[in-house]
Amino acid sequence: MDAFYRRWALRIAELNGDADGQWEIYLYALRFWVSTVITFILLLTVGWVFDCISLIIAATCGISLFRAFAGGAHQHKAEVCSIMTMLIMSVITILSLLTVSTVTVTAIFVITVAFAYWSVYRFAPADTPNKPIVGEERAYFRRLSFIVLTVLVVGFGCLFVLGFTRVVLAGTLGMLWQAFSMTPHGYALAHAVDGAVANVLTASK
Repeated sequence: MDAFYRRWALRIAELNGDADGQWEIYLYALRFWVSTVITFILLLTVGWVFDCISLIIAATCGISLFRAFAGGAHQHKAEVCSIMTMLIMSVITILSLLTVSTVTVTAIFVITVAFAYWSVYRFAPADTPNKPIVGEERAYFRRLSFIVLTVLVVGFGCLFVLGFTRVVLAGTLGMLWQAFSMTPHGYALAHAVDGAVANVLTASK
């Protein structure tokens, strides 16, 4: 897949007459959108099979909308990233289906919000190997990260008041995972997964 992305990124850059360095931006865009479409299809399938699409959508908003501007660690290969995202979403959905008290959900929400704002303050926009962020872009994405996080917090807060406890829990756990992925520990985990996948592929040859 990497060769496919690289070939098309170079082709798009050539067609647009961009400088040599611009193809890396197209490479990131291709990986992002292909990974996003694959992940979205897989998640909708899981949500449809287990009749929990609302929880899947809430968790996806908590992760994807936040990540789009704040950045964060992810796997090098788009297909591995899609599988990991599906596994994480599945775990979040299962946890959201458990019987939990309103007090517990409130505590998780408050702790997650505090941690998410701290992560944005310390690390946003988090660099990724395939997403170059330089100069004024950093201030722009940092500001947007705070705005998007605030919108998510207000939105989930309103849903909580309206009684959608499980939906709020799913979205909150999604935000928690995204905030963690921006930290050095999040990058270390992504690196470890990449290493494990590389070892498995090497051993299978």
